[in-house]
Amino acid sequence: MIQQPPMLMSEDDKTNRYLNLVRFAMGEPPEKFLWREDEATMLWEWLLGQPFSQCLDELSPFEVVRHTKLCASSNPPISTIQDQLHHDKPNVELLRTLSAWCQRSLQDPTGMMPHELAKALFNVTVILARVACGARIVDLDDETLTERAQWIEELSWIDPTTKQVLRTAAQSLFPERGTDQ
Repeated sequence: MIQQPPMLMSEDDKTNRYLNLVRFAMGEPPEKFLWREDEATMLWEWLLGQPFSQCLDELSPFEVVRHTKLCASSNPPISTIQDQLHHDKPNVELLRTLSAWCQRSLQDPTGMMPHELAKALFNVTVILARVACGARIVDLDDETLTERAQWIEELSWIDPTTKQVLRTAAQSLFPERGTDQ
């Protein structure tokens, strides 16, 4: 991947980012985190590379052990979020856990994960659950899931493999549409 040179932040952006981090450290919701568009690709790649165990932080010890065993027993084993999303046979329980983690992040006003990234990751998980596992982990019809897959595919910062997974998913939901939608 070609690395783009970092963009310089204005003094106002630096001040706002600093103040938001201070608010976050004090447990107050920040007014707005300033994630620049050019940072999104790097943040998405970082997010996908996170250990899957990061999503288990609010589960009981028993559930953590159970999910750890599910990750280890997958073939190939799942160690990162990306491993789960790009797996030939993603595990529906792990997708449920990942979607719940994303929902918590979306509802947390002090969360460090950019809202758009959490929203994209949440949608990827629910689409994969529907298509790869035949499970509806949220109450959305196939038309809505297809629209969300197309929205994610249009995001410039989503990696090509995830885009292909979603393109295939959308085509399997509505094969009569072909590849032009």
